[in-house]
Amino acid sequence: MASADSSEASCATDPNFAVICSFIEQFGKHCGLETPDIASLQDWIDNTQDEIVKTWLL
Repeated sequence: MASADSSEASCATDPNFAVICSFIEQFGKHCGLETPDIASLQDWIDNTQDEIVKTWLL
């Protein structure tokens, strides 16, 4: 998998990523969401070239 280019935005530098993680941990089961580990979630969001991510977001 390709990682995000250093010139692109990254979850690691965005404070909203912590909010997303917290929401998923607290309410994910109530919304029918599986709770991914934080590293996987960051990879899914940062790696916009991944076909699985494109399918999941559509």
